Amino acid sequence: MGHFPRPWKRSKLVLLNKPGKDTSDPRAYRPICLLSTMRKVLDKLVSQLILHHYHSNNLLNPFQHGFRASKSRETAGFELREVVPEKVGQNQGVCMVSLDVAGAFDNACWESILYLLGEVACPLNIFRLVRSYLRNRWVCYETQATRVEHEVKRGYPQGSCSGPLFWNIVADSLLNQRFPENTYVQAYADDLVLVIWGHNESQIGDQGRAAMSIIEEWGELNKLRVSPQMSYRLRLSLANLPVVYLYGQPIRAVGELKYLGVIWDEGLTFHAHFKDRKVAIDSLSYRLALTVCKWYSNQPCLLKKIHKGALETKALYGHGAWGHRLNLKTFCELFTTFDW
Repeated sequence: MGHFPRPWKRSKLVLLNKPGKDTSDPRAYRPICLLSTMRKVLDKLVSQLILHHYHSNNLLNPFQHGFRASKSRETAGFELREVVPEKVGQNQGVCMVSLDVAGAFDNACWESILYLLGEVACPLNIFRLVRSYLRNRWVCYETQATRVEHEVKRGYPQGSCSGPLFWNIVADSLLNQRFPENTYVQAYADDLVLVIWGHNESQIGDQGRAAMSIIEEWGELNKLRVSPQMSYRLRLSLANLPVVYLYGQPIRAVGELKYLGVIWDEGLTFHAHFKDRKVAIDSLSYRLALTVCKWYSNQPCLLKKIHKGALETKALYGHGAWGHRLNLKTFCELFTTFDW
């Protein structure tokens, strides 16, 4: 018991280029590990047993919306909308900060996983199996010209069943921290957002420094780093936005902040988001006209169903955050301009 077969610890690496990225930059590729079928079966079984233990003992943090049952980007956006307008309506200054964990899945520390599983009294047989799973792992990358094998000592294979669960366990250790009173922290997998509010610039600044200190300590403990260059802060209801620092570097202030595909603006109008949706819908509608219409032009009902299914989903994406704006005349008029 507690042994993960050595042959199942080997995986084949495939690199997928991220759209619009410089192909000469190694960070422009998404590493995907091809795993054996039997490994995936055992991996899934172990994941379900760990998840059952967490569910049974009420150990899952409610502010994590990624890879969780009954949670999604829509629930994340809805809960964020519940917090931000309420504080703005109370005439408090509000600052929203999006945080990017650099290479979260690739750099996650195995020691952290084992420590956190031990902290929640994970059944010993499952703990031993996870410990065995994380040892002596190898990845192979092949091209027509060469073959390279590399021993992996951190991170989770992108393509594994346990990777998202293990990351959530590490992320929950941050969400479980005792943050300052006037703050709200939420996560969707490795996408983090911090909301800070207060009655003046000084109060928000103090709360921000305390919150960032907690995040920095968590990163150091788990051998992770939040990227200051890829983190942004948005002023929502304060004349002078306080500077928020991460590792001694100021987080860049922006007029619009994109979080989970939804564009938040300083006035909470979501006009920029709708304009972005309109461009995406017009592009998709054009592509559908070139392809789908060619094959189903003599079936108008089916054609309409395809258009509606594709375009409505794209148009209503993120409605958990901006859905309350649909009763405004401006938004109704904007919807009528979409090329359905």
